Amino acid sequence: MALTEEHKNALREIKDGADVFSYPTALRLREVQKEKPELLVICKIMGEYPVAQKRPYFGAILTAKGKAFIDK
Repeated sequence: MALTEEHKNALREIKDGADVFSYPTALRLREVQKEKPELLVICKIMGEYPVAQKRPYFGAILTAKGKAFIDK
């Protein structure tokens, strides 16, 4: 599978590290992780959120290779 512009946009959202709240973004990032795991690191949630607030799916950040990939 080739990465689409949607995948690149999802990668741009986590360039400097972010918690992922969007289900479509989470799906795109998991697809990237499956196809090109060297582009990103999926990790535990980075922030602290009140119990009543929506929780993110996971935290994620680009690797150096990921940053070079989206800058192409």
